[in-house]
Amino acid sequence: MEKFDLVHICTLSGGIRDADPTPVLKTALKMLKPGEWLRFVVDHRNRIGSFEKRGARDQAHLGCDLEKWFEHAGFERVLFERLSWLKQVRKPLTDDLLMALEEMAFNTKRCVKDATGLWGTAWGHSLEEVADGVTMIMDPVICYGRKPFNE
Repeated sequence: MEKFDLVHICTLSGGIRDADPTPVLKTALKMLKPGEWLRFVVDHRNRIGSFEKRGARDQAHLGCDLEKWFEHAGFERVLFERLSWLKQVRKPLTDDLLMALEEMAFNTKRCVKDATGLWGTAWGHSLEEVADGVTMIMDPVICYGRKPFNE
């Protein structure tokens, strides 16, 4: 197998089986030269799930512990970076989502008793959360891990 100085994984989390990135991380570890780095970018912190095994519903709300996953797979010098500034860049999209939810709720009130609650539940957020900036667009995160020199 060819060895690389850097392996970069970006937004692959939706395709990770059983919300367990360990096989992907261990494969990346094998592909790296000793002392070189893996860069893993996830656009939604809660997309992978929790390091600790819990129910599927809990995993959707807890977010992931990329640092623990990296350490579990054998990486050292694990570094974590949250790109919080992107949340402000994406805020107008969230405002558009709020407007769309309100419009959908208004237009379906004749058919559904609590249309606002229905759409808030469907999207995982209440209209108040979206209005307050608690959005589906989480802070993207980047996690770096170095392959140990002795491997």
